[in-house]
Amino acid sequence: MKAAMLYGIEEALRQCGVADNTLPPIEREALDTHGYVLIQDVMDAPWLKQLRVAFEGALGRGQQAINGKQSGTRHVDGLAYEDAGLESVYTHPRILAAAYHVLNRAFRVFQFSGRDPLPG
Repeated sequence: MKAAMLYGIEEALRQCGVADNTLPPIEREALDTHGYVLIQDVMDAPWLKQLRVAFEGALGRGQQAINGKQSGTRHVDGLAYEDAGLESVYTHPRILAAAYHVLNRAFRVFQFSGRDPLPG
């Protein structure tokens, strides 16, 4: 059963542009060693602007996440519903490749939230 499930996710990832070499070895090694990786040069200026507009719009409509403590950040839930173009954040081939590298199994995105650290 696991082989069939892996085949299904691997085919889905291929359809999203993920190949064996999508995540460079140095990024895979960072995930294995540190548990995270900084994926650089993914977001261009128009895409960043789109994210900022959606984030601020969601805050303006009261979608701020409930946070029990003062964290010095602004949090917004449900960003995926703000702008269909935002799904690129979690469907970008390098992001998908990183998620699959860590999980090594089928996965889904259920929540897409934003976090904005405040100055200071």
